[in-house]
Amino acid sequence: MTTPKTLTRLDVIRMLGDEHTGLDVLRSDPALDKEVRKQLDGFRADLDTCQRKLVKKVLDDNTAAFKNNAKALQKISGELRATIDDLDQIAKTLELLVKLVDVAQRLAALAA
Repeated sequence: MTTPKTLTRLDVIRMLGDEHTGLDVLRSDPALDKEVRKQLDGFRADLDTCQRKLVKKVLDDNTAAFKNNAKALQKISGELRATIDDLDQIAKTLELLVKLVDVAQRLAALAA
């Protein structure tokens, strides 16, 4: 049995980058409602802010707070990948984005 990889600050930064890309693809869909696109733009901006903080600041990725939030981010990110390409699941995608941004903000707050 293999032990799960401990997530690092760089892993989290990459995860947020992957979510940026997914949001950009979703936002470019011409069938997307204008209001939903505005919401996605807001989520994209929030994730960008969090990612910049994590890139610029020193962060101890060995703390329990970091590890717990990184695992939560990974879980939500996986769930999001299952819905983000399906416009029929846009409500679920938006719900997951709220959770993702919340965890990303908690991680960014850990940066000194």
